[in-house]
Amino acid sequence: MRPIDWTVVAVYMTATLAIGLWLARRASRSLEDFFVGGRTIPWWLAGASMAAITFSVDTPLYVSGLVIGRGIAGNWEWWSFVVAHVSMIYLFARLWRRAGILTDYELTELRYGRKAAAVLRGTGAFLFALPINAISIAYGMLAMRKVADALGIWTQLGLVGDAQKVQAVVLIVVLGAALAALLVDTDAQTERATDDRVVAVASTVAAAPSVRAAVTASYPAGQEISGPSAAMQGFAEDVRAQTNADFVVVMTPGGIRYTHPDPTQIGQEYLGSRDAALAGGIGVETYTGTLGPSVRAIAPVRDNGAIVALVAVGVTVDHLDQATRQRLLVLGIIAAGALLIGVVGSLLIARWVRRQTLGMGPRELARVFTYYDAVLASVHEGMVLLDGTGRIVSVNSEGRRLLGLTDDAIGRTGRNHERNQMFLARVRSGAPRCLTPFRQQLIPRRGILHRIAEPRIEGRGG
Repeated sequence: MRPIDWTVVAVYMTATLAIGLWLARRASRSLEDFFVGGRTIPWWLAGASMAAITFSVDTPLYVSGLVIGRGIAGNWEWWSFVVAHVSMIYLFARLWRRAGILTDYELTELRYGRKAAAVLRGTGAFLFALPINAISIAYGMLAMRKVADALGIWTQLGLVGDAQKVQAVVLIVVLGAALAALLVDTDAQTERATDDRVVAVASTVAAAPSVRAAVTASYPAGQEISGPSAAMQGFAEDVRAQTNADFVVVMTPGGIRYTHPDPTQIGQEYLGSRDAALAGGIGVETYTGTLGPSVRAIAPVRDNGAIVALVAVGVTVDHLDQATRQRLLVLGIIAAGALLIGVVGSLLIARWVRRQTLGMGPRELARVFTYYDAVLASVHEGMVLLDGTGRIVSVNSEGRRLLGLTDDAIGRTGRNHERNQMFLARVRSGAPRCLTPFRQQLIPRRGILHRIAEPRIEGRGG
């Protein structure tokens, strides 16, 4: 790959990451945003996206393999998907939209219910979480490796011939990607949990009888703010401490504060949007107020249907960042532990493989196997190689022809070959031996004379 190629790859990956982070923030507003894009995506586009997700970087490799192995007709294996994809786009997507569900497990519950649905959900979760997920990840990693080999990426990175370096790079990349995904997901979960928490606290405080009584009571002239403030400031501060919020502010519909963690801010105007609460709903936003940027919810206080006050509850962004940093520390420790286990395991496996291969690497093994196979093929006599237990390790083409062996002979002991019995017995006995030049014998078999090479075994020294 040339510098321009690396530039294109870097730009593509950066753009993909940026789009993913942007969409992740949008999708963190609610479950509907996360699963179905807030139900603003047309049904045909949602169905087309579900069909398009089946095509990825490994698809061209898979299709190329089909054509090479089976010819053009092999494409029918994936051309047959057209029926499923068209049905998914134009039939099922519309029905799923009409059902108002978020996930396929909701559809299972809706269709079967109770125990049958529980069994189906559990079975589906197991299959997708373990075997299907593992196969999919392995399939994708294999495709990535093939693409990297074809583009010569390992060569340019100086990782050719060093399996441990390649394993370390792959492990670090996978862990880094997983850690980044976890961080994004953790940040989104923290925001969602904070939104839910401030909404719940604001709604609870707005519904408290003591708050309603305080804001609707009559006060002497000049005490319209200080009177309700004296009645509610202690209550608001107790709620703030117990819910771990950064502020609980009760205010007039016009935005003048009755309560605030900083008493000097009482009587001042609230900084933030009040439109949603004045309309009778609950508003959630991130806004910079007197305590800095914060995630806040504002709810109306009603008395006989009329909005008589507003309650705002918020958590500062610094507080959220502190929680995120704590989770980051935990995730970092987990990632470091996984990396350590992976590296140690990789080293142990590499050491074991080296012992099994007599210290030879992949290239050396390939070269030895090539020479070994060439020597076997060049020998005109039949040659059978046995291990210490008398099992057939290898046999050349002439040996297969003379002995009538097939491909499944590898790994067999050859007990069905009567002339090998004494030889195999001596080999398995471990007696000292050496192989002398082959002696030729002609043995009739099925009316044909075959030449069989039989080694003469002798003890040491004689």
